[in-house]
Amino acid sequence: MKNIGLVEPLEPYSGAGKRWKSQCLNCAQIVYPTLASVKGRKQGGCKYCADKKRGIAKRIPQEKAYALFLKNGFIPLAQQKYISAETSVKCTHTCGSTVSISYRSLSRNIALGSGSCRPCGNKKYADSTRFSIEQVDKIYAKQRLKLAERKYLGMRYMHQTICLTCGWKWDTLPSKIALGHGCPACAKSSYKPDVAAYFYLITHKELNATKIGIANISKTKLADRFYHHQKQGWELVARWDFDLGKSAQEVEKAMLRILRKEMKIPPYLAKEDMPFGGWTETSSSDSISVVKLKKLIEVEIAKIRKNFK
Repeated sequence: MKNIGLVEPLEPYSGAGKRWKSQCLNCAQIVYPTLASVKGRKQGGCKYCADKKRGIAKRIPQEKAYALFLKNGFIPLAQQKYISAETSVKCTHTCGSTVSISYRSLSRNIALGSGSCRPCGNKKYADSTRFSIEQVDKIYAKQRLKLAERKYLGMRYMHQTICLTCGWKWDTLPSKIALGHGCPACAKSSYKPDVAAYFYLITHKELNATKIGIANISKTKLADRFYHHQKQGWELVARWDFDLGKSAQEVEKAMLRILRKEMKIPPYLAKEDMPFGGWTETSSSDSISVVKLKKLIEVEIAKIRKNFK
């Protein structure tokens, strides 16, 4: 066996299928291989040495890894230790961002047809969901407002706004205008408890989040709260309509009490994640399932409907 696989027997041979106490001539470890397993390793020594040899043979060299990085717009920074395809390498992307990526993850993303630069991915997603200036004009016109300049940056950026009723100028977020906020000088509440409204449950798979909320029933999409959440990737699970907005408010108040005080589930998303507001009503899908949350809502709605009869 010494001649076959660089393993020296330490006891007499007892059969091809029997484990044979031996010593590896490569690493000096005491091992217990069978004759067949040693033959299969073809001068690879013990199992540990053979595995190591296979790993080295399959290892992606630094030259090959860096060539792939450069080909896809990632410039590796100097003085980094590269070990294998799983090594995370700091690079400067062609967009100017500094990101960390491995050969393995970059290869996988290329095969899937997806990008590997998170800042570029965020920008691409933002561009795909951004409203056009014409859509913003319609949203503003509904509130008798207009942008002071014909330069729209996005829903999350402050824009100087002019009230067409009183002429007041102030800086505000377009997302607030889209939700019904008007001129602070002649403002009225965006949510009206004395008109029809609905309570909703929505979910976002990518963010692994759920959200509850209320909104008045609107005649147009642009004035509808869920429409704007839907543009950001949220999906409707269920909606419950009420003749009076006050009822929907009571349901929301009860559900927030249950989630925050009784179940100790904190808000999940940050303010920056919700350009149209409502981050305080979000929860992690891992903290409470959509099915359980829907059942709790239905129980509270039954109570509210009974009290308001």
